[in-house]
Amino acid sequence: MIPSNSSTAENNVKADRQKNRRSLDQAPNSIAVSWVEVDLNALDHNVNSLRNLTSRSGQPAKVCGVVKKNAYGMGADVISHRLIKLGCEMLAVYSPQEADELIKSGINKPVLLFLPFTKLERDDSLYRPLSQDRLHLSVHDFVQLDAINAIGRTYGLTIPIHIMLDTGMSRGGMSLSMFDEMIGKLADYKHVKLAGIYSHMATADDNPEFLDQQWANFEGAIEKNAENIPKDVTLHIGNTCAILRDGKYHFDMIRPGIGLWGYGYEFLEPGPIISDSMGLKHAVSWLSSIALIQRMPKGSKVGYGGTATLERDSLLAVVPIGYGDGYPLALSSKGMIRLHPTDERLPICDVPVLGRVNMDQISIDLTDVVQDWDGEIESLIGSVVELYSADENAPNSVPRTSAMIGSHPWEILCRIAENVPRVYLK
Repeated sequence: MIPSNSSTAENNVKADRQKNRRSLDQAPNSIAVSWVEVDLNALDHNVNSLRNLTSRSGQPAKVCGVVKKNAYGMGADVISHRLIKLGCEMLAVYSPQEADELIKSGINKPVLLFLPFTKLERDDSLYRPLSQDRLHLSVHDFVQLDAINAIGRTYGLTIPIHIMLDTGMSRGGMSLSMFDEMIGKLADYKHVKLAGIYSHMATADDNPEFLDQQWANFEGAIEKNAENIPKDVTLHIGNTCAILRDGKYHFDMIRPGIGLWGYGYEFLEPGPIISDSMGLKHAVSWLSSIALIQRMPKGSKVGYGGTATLERDSLLAVVPIGYGDGYPLALSSKGMIRLHPTDERLPICDVPVLGRVNMDQISIDLTDVVQDWDGEIESLIGSVVELYSADENAPNSVPRTSAMIGSHPWEILCRIAENVPRVYLK
């Protein structure tokens, strides 16, 4: 057992301990075996903090909230409307289906589509938003530019486009030489309007030298073709880690994705970092509760394959989540869980996962928790546990949990199953 290092020192002050103790009253309903809590106040803080970073050299940059893959699994509908309310000027998604769902939800700001889009029928649901400049399309090459221009010509539209420039990531986007050629010929394409030029930074987290090389490629391409680029074109390359590195990466608009959820500073290897007193706040917790408790003798094997052997008489608890819910199999006998015991005499603490993660359950070790406790062990059934904690210092914070298994927060957020209820804290 590892006592929690919460800033409110709940282990020392009973009032603070009670304040931070989770209970099943916070569950969305009586049948939910786990739920995700999304702290909208933390989301608000993060958007404002990131925008604030861009204002140091003058006018704040616009913010394009990246909400692809259902807003990283947190619910694109709710999150997108929140971002618009916060003043985000644009949203970005990857697929036409994501764009369609977002626009149908009532989003009234432009949506940038990353995936190439080359076909449209008049009765398609994306026809109207495209005709109203509410959908902006990415262009990676001349084939797509020709196709988009043909769509515009067919329906009498002028379609807003963002040219994607490959500055070094080698994942979509056009070469620098093709960009020169396209900018020179763009005036011949009467049914498109150049709304933006962008690129994506491959190593903003761990290789600032290569990041700077990509910036130099982008900056050089813009300067070389400045005479043919309208003044109102939006330039943008800043993903979360680039935003946190240096103001020169901000340009006209930033595109935070993982930073919306409070993650970013943890990934930055040595190199330039913009210090900010506002910082970022972790916004996501994943919770469940203890469903079963058993005393097991020393020498017992735990779980499929008997991959863990008890070295002492132990108290084990079953939590009803597993890899079928999105909890990684790789956390078998590695993961840490934050326990909020129902008995207030016991501290909030961090306990280990024992044995293999199952499809729908995990075992955790409570032996140390009850070592000097005289309560009934059955009373701990229903104790809430945090699978992922929003406490950045917790061993089961999203960044630390992902690092345990060689993954990253992008993946472990997106893999939480859609049928796990999302609860929005305001």
